[in-house]
Amino acid sequence: MPDSRFGVGIDFDRYHGFLSSWLRAHMDEVCPLRQQTIDLYNEKGKGIIAGWEVKPRDSDLGLRVLLDEAFPFSHIKIACIGACQYLQWPHVEENGFLCLPIKGWRPVENLAFSIRERIDYALQLVDDCRSQEFVKDESSKEFLSYWGRGAASGSKTLSLIDLSVSTPRRISVVQADEYSLVAESLEVIDKWLQNQGKTAGAGSKQAIFACIDSPPGLPLPRNTRQFLRQIVDQCREINPLISQLSPSEPTHFFFAVRAPEGLGLIGAKISPAPQNGFRKPKRNGHEQYLSARRLRAIWSCFGKLTLLRVERVDGAWVHGRGQDDRHQILANKRVVILGCGSLGSQVAARMGQAGIGDITLVDPERLSTSNVGRHSLGINDVMYSKAKQLENMLSKKYPHSIFKGLATTYQAAIRKNPAILTDADLFVNCIAETDQDLSWDALRRTQNIVTPTVYGWIGTQGTTGHALALSNEGPGLSCFFDPDGFLRKPDTDFQGDSRIKVEPGCGTEFQPYGPLAAGQVELLVTRLCLDILTGKVIPPHHRVYACSTNDLTELGGQWTEHHEHHRPNGYSGPFEYTLPVSYCGDCYLCQML
Repeated sequence: MPDSRFGVGIDFDRYHGFLSSWLRAHMDEVCPLRQQTIDLYNEKGKGIIAGWEVKPRDSDLGLRVLLDEAFPFSHIKIACIGACQYLQWPHVEENGFLCLPIKGWRPVENLAFSIRERIDYALQLVDDCRSQEFVKDESSKEFLSYWGRGAASGSKTLSLIDLSVSTPRRISVVQADEYSLVAESLEVIDKWLQNQGKTAGAGSKQAIFACIDSPPGLPLPRNTRQFLRQIVDQCREINPLISQLSPSEPTHFFFAVRAPEGLGLIGAKISPAPQNGFRKPKRNGHEQYLSARRLRAIWSCFGKLTLLRVERVDGAWVHGRGQDDRHQILANKRVVILGCGSLGSQVAARMGQAGIGDITLVDPERLSTSNVGRHSLGINDVMYSKAKQLENMLSKKYPHSIFKGLATTYQAAIRKNPAILTDADLFVNCIAETDQDLSWDALRRTQNIVTPTVYGWIGTQGTTGHALALSNEGPGLSCFFDPDGFLRKPDTDFQGDSRIKVEPGCGTEFQPYGPLAAGQVELLVTRLCLDILTGKVIPPHHRVYACSTNDLTELGGQWTEHHEHHRPNGYSGPFEYTLPVSYCGDCYLCQML
């Protein structure tokens, strides 16, 4: 409960005054901080605006009590004066700022308890850090927070290394515009940079990747000799690779570190040794390799060590934080999306987020302003090809994957490249024009396309949505739509009013649903696609989304008897359900059976 004396509505100044009084009553020395000292913490974005230097009773430590701009609704911050050692002790940042647990009472809830608790946390952390065993164990758990912390500002290394392969190996490193990019090969790097609209700088620098099992703890290696002993020596298998390197070129090392808390990636760079006296010997005009032992000795004497903070941007990390076993399956899948409108564009974006390896986008139309509010593209893409603009956007956002935008009909695309029909693992049809959808269904049957198709469409006013997966065997799309293009078993009835709107132009009919309705169906369709690609669902399969009864009533509709049969008894909220897929017995396909 909030502090009864002050209440939640009291402003910063009043709580600041009470805290000042409490500190003077309970601390031996209390001195307000000068602005120059406060600014030390704001250089790192802490948002500190006030504070005091204090000395707790029965302690030899000096502390700084720091208040940020959210006080009294945020935890009080504490820094230690003198005793704390940045990059020597865990949970200690620049200028002695302590990373304390985010738990307990906030000042507005109980000010006296809050400040006492924060000071106790600080004293306990400093006392623990006087134990070398604690420092080593605690910092090893969070080694990524400390490794390369002192790297030069502006330097950034991005990694596309496949960490699922633990074999030590040579890899490639190039300098892009504002970062270094490391990957398995130059081909992988070129693809990434091309998708990003960037070009590489100079050629690849020499680099090695390996795996180690002991996470580095504080203090970290401060020179090349320590780095070789503490880190490189954990993997003796890389010595043959080291013997292939040149001491006159900068050398990069990248290590995947196996830890109980997960897999981490660290990097380091060793500067080139001076040319004089250490040129590689030549035999018959060709440069000879030095032994790993000799090269290590040269590095130890002359190589400058730089620890690198490495950001993982490989697909397994970006599309599942390294914990999603489905990623490798999805990364090897090819998907063709027909129709890139309000539904198809959102499904395409979700598929890109999921890490699908190859996505072809087919749509002959350009984006109009009236569609922007429901589309994954924006106002800057108006009057441009939906398919091409989606290709550009998704390639930059998810450069691990291949996106191809075809600004044409699917019929023309197939005539130009018939392999579209055979190379895909899944077709997703979001055209949402019954005539076109039925045409595609007939084409895939006559061509005996074994690849399944997921049809997605949004019902009247966005009140329902469907995700229907069909294969070349079993019922066809005509079993779900009558010759006039209406669902044979609709969920809603607007009493003869389809609520279709028109504009004063030819072919301008549209459904006035909003982005929330499109979002519900987008997730419905995407989930079914991913379930099929990962083998969890085998077509045919039909999922339906239905809005709440209240929303439907407000829009002037009512549930049909077919829907009431599937809605849980007494339930009026939104829900999803699965329909059995069966022959209708009435369409042309059924008449042929």
